[in-house]
Amino acid sequence: MEKAVPMNSEDLLAAQRRLRGSLLDTRRAAMPGSNDLAAYLLLYLDDAEHCWRSALHWMRRTLDADRSDGGFAAPGAVYRPSGEAVRGDLPPPRHAEMAFDPDDAALHAVWRAPGAVVFEDIAGDRRFAAATRAQLLGMGMRAKLAIALRDGDAPMGLICCNWGAGRRSADADLSRQVGALSSEVLGPILAAAGRLRADSDAPAARVPDRDGLLAQLTAGELEVARLAVTGMSYKEIAARLNRSFSTVDHRLRAIREKSGARSTARMIAMLSELLAASEA
Repeated sequence: MEKAVPMNSEDLLAAQRRLRGSLLDTRRAAMPGSNDLAAYLLLYLDDAEHCWRSALHWMRRTLDADRSDGGFAAPGAVYRPSGEAVRGDLPPPRHAEMAFDPDDAALHAVWRAPGAVVFEDIAGDRRFAAATRAQLLGMGMRAKLAIALRDGDAPMGLICCNWGAGRRSADADLSRQVGALSSEVLGPILAAAGRLRADSDAPAARVPDRDGLLAQLTAGELEVARLAVTGMSYKEIAARLNRSFSTVDHRLRAIREKSGARSTARMIAMLSELLAASEA
């Protein structure tokens, strides 16, 4: 089943065509599997949150990191990750607790670097301010790779991968590959997703009333909705319910069509509110 086309579909399709031509049709893969990642992200270009979440999970798995985090950001502003991917046997995501001082020398180093910056020893690296070091060590992080994402020459986001004690961080060759991935794939795609989200921030269509929307959902759709609002990814939902990825994707798209939401992110926010009210 094809992905439902949201409002502002002409802008979306134009962005997808442009990026597909520049990233997939004329370039070699920046890293093994990165073309598959790019193709997948382009399918969800109208859902910036899902793109970020998918990119972070891919980075964590590919670099065998314990945690990865990222989000839209700019030099001179406090960096607060908007998403995080965590290895399955570790405590759940904690990005809501994380905030990094824009004057921290380590953050300055990342914004200035043309590629990835590897911090091999967070505890001993004096570029981290004491508060930042304590925050990272308190979360079990011992080594970090961080990279600034850019839209052309303009910085627009950060992605970090983190390793705990006894875990190996990225070597020089892998760091170079991550740099290419970020500049050639992640920066352009995530920047485009951010622009599309900003362009669609006009008032949305009237939200269905609680009983009206929830009554339209099938038992399977409601089951998926309750897990989606907890922040679980499509693959995590599929594993929890012992269903295929395509089944979960189909149900979420059906929910989105019934809700009238312009993006999956708005649909999740709507469901979270409606389900909380129905259970109060």
